[in-house]
Amino acid sequence: MKLAAGYLVANEVQRLTKISALELFLASTAVNYMDDKDLTNAVIKSLVYQIKF
Repeated sequence: MKLAAGYLVANEVQRLTKISALELFLASTAVNYMDDKDLTNAVIKSLVYQIKF
């Protein structure tokens, strides 16, 4: 559930701020890392947020 919410938030942030996919990836990785303290998990979550359905 947390992953789905993160995807929706990341999608809205990118849509509203017009930041690039790389900038969104870096920002979401930083936020996820601060939340989980696990860099691998943070990077994987951030990559999932980049998937376009």
